[in-house]
Amino acid sequence: MTESLEVGFRPSPQQLRAWRLQKERPAPCSVLCALRIEGNLDPHALRRALAATVARHEILRTAFRLPAGLSMPLQVILEPGSVSLPEVDLRSVPEPDRPAGAAALLRSLGDPPFELERGEGWRALLARLGPREHELLLALSAACADPGACEPLAADLLAAYEREVTGGESDPEPPLQYADVAEWQHRLLEGEDAAEGIEAWREQWRVHDIDARLTLPLPLEESEAAPGPFTSRETAVPLDRETAGALARLAGVWDCPLPVLLLAAWHAVIQRGTGRDESLVGVLYAGREAEELRGVVGPLARYLPVAARFSPESPLREAVAQVRQTMTEAEPWAEYFSWDHVIGNGPAAGGFPVCFEAAPGEWELAMNGLRVASVRAGTSALLDRFALALSCQGGEEGLRLTLRYDSRRFRGQAARRLAGRLAALLGSVAARPEAPLADHPALAEEELGLWRELSVAPPAAGAAARGRDGKTLSAVFEEQVDRDPERLAVVAGEERLTFRELDARANRLAWHLRATGAGPEVPVALCLERSAEALVALLAVWKAGAFYVPLDPTQPAGRLAYILTDTGAPLLVTDSRLAAGLPA
Repeated sequence: MTESLEVGFRPSPQQLRAWRLQKERPAPCSVLCALRIEGNLDPHALRRALAATVARHEILRTAFRLPAGLSMPLQVILEPGSVSLPEVDLRSVPEPDRPAGAAALLRSLGDPPFELERGEGWRALLARLGPREHELLLALSAACADPGACEPLAADLLAAYEREVTGGESDPEPPLQYADVAEWQHRLLEGEDAAEGIEAWREQWRVHDIDARLTLPLPLEESEAAPGPFTSRETAVPLDRETAGALARLAGVWDCPLPVLLLAAWHAVIQRGTGRDESLVGVLYAGREAEELRGVVGPLARYLPVAARFSPESPLREAVAQVRQTMTEAEPWAEYFSWDHVIGNGPAAGGFPVCFEAAPGEWELAMNGLRVASVRAGTSALLDRFALALSCQGGEEGLRLTLRYDSRRFRGQAARRLAGRLAALLGSVAARPEAPLADHPALAEEELGLWRELSVAPPAAGAAARGRDGKTLSAVFEEQVDRDPERLAVVAGEERLTFRELDARANRLAWHLRATGAGPEVPVALCLERSAEALVALLAVWKAGAFYVPLDPTQPAGRLAYILTDTGAPLLVTDSRLAAGLPA
């Protein structure tokens, strides 16, 4: 090993997080970026420019080595070496399909985990789409870059390309190296103000009971995660151009950035889907507010916890104001948040289940007859694990919302339903911005249509109409029981019920509820933990002809007492353990 390989630097909190995540699972933490290049490109000069850019930025030739006896790696800067830039010609593909072909190449470029120990922090490929049209595809490890690093990296690469083709200045001013930024971060965490900053985050942890919120079930989540590694999938949030424009104008009227409005709406969807009035979202902070950091090539972004508690009687405008204030108060302490310093590297440091990120806007550069622009559809980042992550990009002229999800914990249909719920809420807010949150739809239009179809009264006795139309939920369930009684219906931990067993237990409880007064227009309160018994109780209420009032057993007794009083529910279904904590 040469002397240069023996010199190491402490990794930044962002690098340490990415290194640990990749070590724990085979899926890479990465940033994917596609650069559309229009003009007479010289591929050989571009390869030389890429080599010069790698030589200029140490982070692009950094290995992560774990010395014997240590639990934390060192970032070791390697000497500049040869650079590969493979080319793929897509001109044989039908022209309308070429962008999709380039996007597929980009995904495959980022699929294999990066070999960080030997210094593989990036990969590149040049796709030819036409005589004067190329896409430079870049896959970068999250230990070496974040979404905000793509633009300064592209600017440096383009400047190096101009020097290659014109013979211009060969020794530009050296950039701020990321290893120096990482060391600055460590000095900050060890300085005089560090204790106050770290304690501010620990106080947030205690006040909002974040440890508990990291493990709460999410709306439409599978009861048990499927085996296998974390795998991110995505679905688009169906938002039309007119609604996007209305939301952008509304953000202006409310004097807030559009992403803050979208974040507040995302909080509201989570709260309504879980039945809880408080939610926690990990929000991606760019970390490039300081002028000297904006051009740094390296990972500066990190997720910070943003908790929110909304009243269903308040309009979204008030929720937006609350979220904005929380974010403003968090910003001065952003550099002091790291999992190690706040809570250590225990089980709770598994990441935020629900996340939000405002992706960098589109940008365009021009130099020496070339036009270089970011390709929105081909730019994405996976910096941490999550269960659900909402990403927004663009504004009034082209807002794009994407919901990403862990396919082990959510089915694609469930993710699309959540995306539809967010779209329904945003569309309603755009039309009635001052309406209380409770007055906006909580379900997607498709879900509402199904609910209306299943919730109408049964047909009169002797009616010829059969099938799904005109049937109650309990009637549809009973048809399923008749079709396949021994099929598994419920899996809750170790407990398993067939449709026949579930129906029998629900029938017994339904007869008891009817005997005690349940019937049409009678509210029945349900206070049960997520279990097979909760599903039995829900079906029993429907079979009794009543409707249910959900009570979250984790809520304070005062809140539960208010719901019971407000709804006037004369009947309550719970268990003996939870009954002790309920109001008399």
